[in-house]
Amino acid sequence: SKAGVNKRKLTLAKALCAETVKHLMKDDRSLNAINVAKRYGRYKADENELNNAAAAAAAAAAAADAYAAYASYASYASYAADADADADADAAASYAAKKQNQLATAKICRKILSKDVIRLILK
Repeated sequence: SKAGVNKRKLTLAKALCAETVKHLMKDDRSLNAINVAKRYGRYKADENELNNAAAAAAAAAAAADAYAAYASYASYASYAADADADADADAAASYAAKKQNQLATAKICRKILSKDVIRLILK
């Protein structure tokens, strides 16, 4: 964005990256924000639609954070009491999934943004 990449292309890249983890999203407002961002990136939605979807997704995220904090507090005693024998396996699986997602999102950004970034570098 600071380099001057087209906002619609950048938004499309961000939406496609977010889409890689949409299976983790439970609120329709977040899912809608991805769809609106993709439409915006493809010139099928306007700035107002994008801003409204972003505000709704932010409200969903704030609500999810509040719920997660409560759920975390409520389950802390049982979690702490459980000697987590599977922690290493869970951490390894989580790390592998994170790395796989990073590769997928890097590929998305290269596909959509490379030409613009190279053009800006060569200026």
